[in-house]
Amino acid sequence: MSIPIKGERDGLVLALDVLYNEATSLDETIAALQTYLEQHGSFFRGGQVILETGEHAFEHAFLQRVIETLQAHALHPIALRGHHPDTRAAAHALGLELPFVPTHARDTIIASEEGTPALLIRRTLRSGQRVAYEGSVVVWGDVNAGAEIVAGGDVFVWGTLRGLVHAGAFGDETAVVVALRLEPTQLRIGGLIGRAPDDQPRPRWHFWKRQRPQPEIARAVDGAIVVEALSLGR
Repeated sequence: MSIPIKGERDGLVLALDVLYNEATSLDETIAALQTYLEQHGSFFRGGQVILETGEHAFEHAFLQRVIETLQAHALHPIALRGHHPDTRAAAHALGLELPFVPTHARDTIIASEEGTPALLIRRTLRSGQRVAYEGSVVVWGDVNAGAEIVAGGDVFVWGTLRGLVHAGAFGDETAVVVALRLEPTQLRIGGLIGRAPDDQPRPRWHFWKRQRPQPEIARAVDGAIVVEALSLGR
């Protein structure tokens, strides 16, 4: 079994999702990693490692075993790149960073109404761009199709949202997504997922019918994502 480890600018990347797909169980995944490091670990000794997990849900105990296996061979796990909220929550509890693409020079960390930090992005996010932040994310511009936002808190888009957005990425289903025009290709809140059908220009979630666009808010209600017109007078 090949072990997918590659070098990037920020360190080594272990594609844990690929390794798991090739194994028959979590135990076999750990065993394969252990065998590989016993044979080749000296080549990577002292390196920093980012765990790449994709869409897989990995529990705290499994990630801890992976970390301990790497550390036993003088490797230093520092971060996790993955989308599943359970995996991200487990990684957060284990002290791994949840990195995102470098922010633009005009991006700013601001304080939200609750005093927690939020990331303010004064630009349009174009296809292929990805921003993730542990707090809330505010975009002063559009989020084009093919762009992605992952936020531990809320997401506010002062423009049209057509990309993928995940609010409450650590499992917080009280998070909300607000946009002047809400047309995401995929919308997630906590562990809930909503997706626009291929044959429809807008998601088939519940929303207020209207003749002209107005701000909309998406939130979790009774285990489903509900989208409705936003009344600023509430």
